[in-house]
Amino acid sequence: MHRYKINMTLGYHQYGSYYRAESLENGEMHLIEEHNKKCSTWEECISIRQVKVLRVLNHPNIIKIKEIIRQDKQLFLVFEYFETNLSQYYQSFADSRKKISEEQIKKIIYQIALALNQCHLNGIMHRDLSPENIYVTKQNRIKVGQFSNAEFQNKHNNTAYVTSRYYESPESILKQQQNTKIDIWALGCIMGELYCLNPLFAGNSEIDQLMQILKIIGIPNHKEYPEFHTLCQQKQIKILPSHESMKLPSIIPQASSEAIDLLFKMLNINPSKRISIQAVLQHPFFSEINQKKLDQSLQKQQQYLQNQSDNKSRNSFSSQSKKQSSRIQLPYNSQTNTDDNFNIEQQQKTKSQQSSTSNSFSLIPAVSAPQKTQESSQSSLQNEQDSPTNNHGKRLSKFGMLSLPKLSDLVPISSFSQYSQKSRNSHENIKNSQQSQSDCQSDDSNENNDKFIKDFEDIKLAK
Repeated sequence: MHRYKINMTLGYHQYGSYYRAESLENGEMHLIEEHNKKCSTWEECISIRQVKVLRVLNHPNIIKIKEIIRQDKQLFLVFEYFETNLSQYYQSFADSRKKISEEQIKKIIYQIALALNQCHLNGIMHRDLSPENIYVTKQNRIKVGQFSNAEFQNKHNNTAYVTSRYYESPESILKQQQNTKIDIWALGCIMGELYCLNPLFAGNSEIDQLMQILKIIGIPNHKEYPEFHTLCQQKQIKILPSHESMKLPSIIPQASSEAIDLLFKMLNINPSKRISIQAVLQHPFFSEINQKKLDQSLQKQQQYLQNQSDNKSRNSFSSQSKKQSSRIQLPYNSQTNTDDNFNIEQQQKTKSQQSSTSNSFSLIPAVSAPQKTQESSQSSLQNEQDSPTNNHGKRLSKFGMLSLPKLSDLVPISSFSQYSQKSRNSHENIKNSQQSQSDCQSDDSNENNDKFIKDFEDIKLAK
């Protein structure tokens, strides 16, 4: 708290005190709430009801916690500060004997309804809605505050309803189970107060408060709401038939028919028949505001679609420009492609020519070719034996630049195996043939030698 200077005490409530304080850092004004409960740990601070609720709620029409301070086990909540609350706002009109325009009332009630809608969507009951707890900014924006009495609806052990008596609903007076409809009743009371510039139901006690309500709204039908009559008997509240209702149009003559209809629906004594906050926002009373919001939404949507269309057009123009630039380069690319095709064709022609001139490299003709004679086989074998490496090297030098596929891709594996076996057999046959020929030649040479020796001996004897 050393960073704040308290200027004024604004009020008290059952949980603590309110102060107006100035920030020593930037001079901004803040609303500081000092809690009576001592907090030894931060877990205890966070468990405070108002802190738990405001951590859930985040809405432009709901007050925000700026800071949580724990000093000497004392808890301080720092809020936004607003100079004027709704009670002071309408009192300024009453002092000047002016009426608040219905157009302005629409804007005020609509913003309060938006804040309540955010609460009810999260299962939270405000339970203390009154003009003193609603703030008005300099820009005429409404801020709903004071969530010290707020409660989650799913809790069965609701604490006592401690709102100002003028805004207390009939079921709260009769101690019935509470739900979010108590906030709808309080909203109806505030709306009527903005028209009248004074409380719509100003009772001196709870019983008198209920009588004031029945005097203006009327007594509910016994068949439609039997619980009400039962509770009144239990509380020993006598409801006389003479309690005829005073019609709202006579109390608020300046209100439109849509405003009166909405007031009756929000101030229905039977909570099960009371209008919901979503239905309040959709009521014809706010048709102009809803239409304006719809127009703004449509305008934003149209603007968004226009931006999307503009972006699409720019992207389309950019892509067309890229296409045009690619078309300009197309002759060069096509020429390149033509050259590539030409090279491929030339390579294919060269390949076919080389394949036709060198059948020994192509395995397929060798398989299907007729068998060669022994002499040709010997000649071929002799040539292969003379320079196999050179011939093979020539073939590689001729075909290596053509990137030919593998032989296994040209001929099935089975055919290749068959040809290999035949080649090996042929080679063995040729080798055997050569061996036999050499043997025959050696025999002939031996015979010739013997004959030569014999003839030489005969000549020698003759001499």
